[in-house]
Amino acid sequence: MRIGEILGLTWDCIDFKKGNIRIAKQLNQARKKGQKPEFGTPKNGKTRIISPASQVMKLLKEQREYQNEQKEIAGEIWNEGHLMNLVFTRPDGSPYSDAIVWKEFQRILADAGIEHHRVHDLRHTFAVNSIRAGDDIKTLQENMGHYSAAFTLDRYGHVTETMRRESAHRMEHFLDSL
Repeated sequence: MRIGEILGLTWDCIDFKKGNIRIAKQLNQARKKGQKPEFGTPKNGKTRIISPASQVMKLLKEQREYQNEQKEIAGEIWNEGHLMNLVFTRPDGSPYSDAIVWKEFQRILADAGIEHHRVHDLRHTFAVNSIRAGDDIKTLQENMGHYSAAFTLDRYGHVTETMRRESAHRMEHFLDSL
């Protein structure tokens, strides 16, 4: 998911029974003084459904429990404002901004001894690892929300050395089976 899609994710878009997430909106950040963040359409304007790994759905259930605890602690100061039902909120119920997420991400990277990266780089890492894990390009295209599989291939179709060796190994087995 793109950062705006994550920050704009609402609980009604998560189906725990089916194990999927409907991405129908993103959180557009306030860009001018006095402006508030607002929900907008996803980048390509289309709603999509993704089926994340079961560990992700488990973490989302834990997030819901944690958020309910935060609501209870905050009591009357819980402040969703005009952006109701967000999955990821600050401890007072208000939305996160891109800047806050970026700062926290940089802190996590530094603590892990990793150099600076963009939050969006996690999306690229997911795409490459999906290909390495054997996902087909059409599924990856839909998961990423790209307008075409050709774009996904152009963007993420670079081949790693490990993938080249695995391809050669598969071809060797195929030739041996003839």
